[in-house]
Amino acid sequence: MILKAEKDDVLKLHKAIYGLKQSSKQWHKKFKSAIEECGFKQSNADPCLFSKKSKDGLIFLLTYVDDFIITARNIADYDKIEKELSKKFNLTSMGECKFFLGMRIHRDRNKKTLSINQAQYISKIADDFKLTNSKPRNTPMHISDNLKAASEREIEECRSLPYREIIGCLNYVCTVSRPDIAYSLSKLARYLTAYNRQHWNAAKSVLKYLLTTKNLSLTYKQENCTICGYTDADWAGNIEKRKSTSGYTSSFRVNSYFVEIENSIYSSSFNFRGRIYCTILLCTGSYMATKTT
Repeated sequence: MILKAEKDDVLKLHKAIYGLKQSSKQWHKKFKSAIEECGFKQSNADPCLFSKKSKDGLIFLLTYVDDFIITARNIADYDKIEKELSKKFNLTSMGECKFFLGMRIHRDRNKKTLSINQAQYISKIADDFKLTNSKPRNTPMHISDNLKAASEREIEECRSLPYREIIGCLNYVCTVSRPDIAYSLSKLARYLTAYNRQHWNAAKSVLKYLLTTKNLSLTYKQENCTICGYTDADWAGNIEKRKSTSGYTSSFRVNSYFVEIENSIYSSSFNFRGRIYCTILLCTGSYMATKTT
């Protein structure tokens, strides 16, 4: 039955619907309650990640709005979780995960590898920024690209450039499958409020590099249990504040990190981090004070 509301009437909804500000929160609240009834616990690091212990190991469930991925040690655990969720929601099983949020996922069970590639997403953002037919580029940033904050006049002139948008897109690619642009992206991200044509061209160069190398994949593979780490630093590379930049990367269960083999970037569980150091040169030596950024 449909009731016609008067001008001053206030209506109470019995459930959330699409288009309301509260819809996403209400959906997540309902889904969380249902998944916790199945024995899952929400991660403290990521509210969209849930885990559950089984006899054979952990079961993970990752959700994005109403799409989610389930990973389990065996098909029996997977089928059990899918059956339990089917009682609470109308589910459509898409089979093995091959594409999710712009990521193409390829699993080779014989070689025991899992690869993540974002070629389609890179092509899309290149088209959005009209760089599809740009000249190939083999490096994300030239060593001579000395960036500094733009003047007020330059900021006003370049206000219409979608600089923040392109940095956001590059950040997603970097976080998911292309850590090789992390340093270049960190430099460009310092000028989100003070950019000019030089910064814009440098950001487009990083996207051109991704477009040229879009078929590279981040590949996780099972090898001997080893820990490998690298670190390096420049000397007062920041031309504005005369600060030095250092960084490190470490990997687990891998013999060679970030080596291009068969058009792939091989790694396993890894992390990378960078810092900017304030360097003061004294007559009798040098003093280094660290500042985390």
